[in-house]
This record gives sequence, C-alpha cells and structure tokens, in this order.
Amino acid sequence: MSVEDAPAPNPSHPSGAAQIDWADYALVLSRVVDGDSIRRPELRGSGPQIDHMLAQLSDNGPRSSPASTQSTRAAFYINAHNLLMLAEMRSLDLNSFPRTWPPTLTNARRHRIDGRSETVHTLAAKARDAAGDDWRVRMALFTGRRDGPPLWNRPLLADMLDIQLDEITRAAVASPRVVRIDHGVVKQLLLAGELYDVREALIRDYERRMHTDGATILSVLLEQASPFHRQTLNSAVGYKVARLPEDRRLPTADSRTAD
Repeated sequence: MSVEDAPAPNPSHPSGAAQIDWADYALVLSRVVDGDSIRRPELRGSGPQIDHMLAQLSDNGPRSSPASTQSTRAAFYINAHNLLMLAEMRSLDLNSFPRTWPPTLTNARRHRIDGRSETVHTLAAKARDAAGDDWRVRMALFTGRRDGPPLWNRPLLADMLDIQLDEITRAAVASPRVVRIDHGVVKQLLLAGELYDVREALIRDYERRMHTDGATILSVLLEQASPFHRQTLNSAVGYKVARLPEDRRLPTADSRTAD
C-alpha cells in the first residue's frame, strides 16, 4: 500500500507535529551520512544537535497533534527511530565494543518520546504499524549494522513520504548491504533480513498487482531497481535466494567486529 496523503505541513515543522522543527536532525544527517556508511567523528561531534532533537521530541509528536495523519505518524516514528539509533551509536565506547550490537530488546536505552518511554525497537514497531503493509518502511529504518538498509540522508516529511520511500527503497535495493549477488560455487541472491523475511508477501503482492503468477523475489527487485542496476540484478536469474549473513559491525569505515 501507499501511505495516505497528508495536508501540507507548516514548512518550519515538516513532521506535521506543530512543535517540532527537524532542522537539527537534518544537520546531523548531512554531517554523518556518507553513502552507505556513517562518519564516526562527525557523529561524536553532533551531540548537541542530537540532544536538542531528543529534548524537542520528549513531549511532542503524533499523540500531541490532533491533526495527526497516517503519513504524519509514519514519518515521525521513522525519524525518531533513526535519531535514537544515532544516539545509541554515539554513546558507544569503541575501545570496549558491546558483545551485543545493535541494541537488544532488553538493553536498548529508553528515551521519552511524545510523552512515553520508547526504544529503537518500540519506535520501529510503531513506524511499521503506522504505515500498515507498506514494506518500504522496513527499508527506511536504520539498523545500525553493516547488513541492512543504510541510513537515508534526509528527514522524512509527511507530505513527501511516498516519494521519499520510493527513493529510499531504490537506494536500499542497490546497496550490497541489502541485496548482494554471489557468483561463486553456490550461486546465490543474498537478501538482508529486513527483505528476506517478507519476500513471500512481496511476491504475492507483485503477482496480484501484475495479474500474473510464478513471480520471484527477483521480479520484485527488478521493479524497484534503476535501469542501470537492473542489468546487474538480471545476472542473478535462477540463483538460489538466501539470507545475507549477519554483520553486526558498525557501518563505519573504522568499525570492529562484535564478539
């Protein structure tokens, strides 16, 4: 599905929640996102902006905005989730890397968001719920790992959400952290868990929309890919589909493997 259109928000508050200005978050993203990677020194230096955004979000969001729409909620929860993931990464001491990364259900830090105690896990669930069955949201939620969708470099805006989710999904499908082709002895089309876990549902949806049967996950990926990337994907026709091996390292150039 596509998330519903929302009324044009106040330009100063693109989330649609009247008290929130995402300018500091946009600044953080512009500093720290480098393609598929995160610039760790810039992330460490973005503490004031991250803390200011967390303070803004503490009592503001869809619950405090009577005009909240499906698009507003989805955009807010995706932004808030990705901001919290950056806050989690910033707090790490890489000289004593945690044995479990990214944060688990039990050790994720809690922050007050929109008047409630939230973690990256609860916000991810709320983002998926807000968008219903729109699988593109899974591509917009930053995992903090080297396998999984990279961090998008701009805040999500309610009135542009469909367009942005399309852009994010195309970029994710083109990333080797989400879709990788192994031309080795065992020829495989490797998919990150965020995509692998919903592949059957995506195939069924594709067959329904295209009035066809016998589709594969490659059919779905080709629909999302750019013309340039389609040629690469076509080289995996007939390949076995498998889950991309988990890589819990930070998506930075200098990250180390977690135990």
